[in-house]
Amino acid sequence: MKEYVIEFKPSGRRVACCAGTTILSCCHENKIPIVSTCGGQGKCHSCRVRIEKGILTAPTRNELKRLSNSELERGWRLACQAKPAGDLIVYQPAEDNLASTPAFKEELIVKIIPDAGGRRPRKGY
Repeated sequence: MKEYVIEFKPSGRRVACCAGTTILSCCHENKIPIVSTCGGQGKCHSCRVRIEKGILTAPTRNELKRLSNSELERGWRLACQAKPAGDLIVYQPAEDNLASTPAFKEELIVKIIPDAGGRRPRKGY
């Protein structure tokens, strides 16, 4: 099977990734930490990465739902959906910066609101 080299920025780490393997799976196989709130199902934005150089498979239906046209044009993709079709340079946002991204905030809201059960929280929380 064909292998491609993925270089992750800002760490500079370079790893081999088999064709047909998602960037997220490649990260897991090579012990590169990456947030994946939905478990790699393409239902959130938490594994969002920016492709700085290289060729990928076409965006999946899940990516077209989760990412705006502007984000796709600027190279943003979901690591759980995107598969390399050549060597890549991938910018991976730092985990501590993820909390400031709109996608991560949206995911937090989705997680918190159902727990409230429509009731106002008691004082002291």
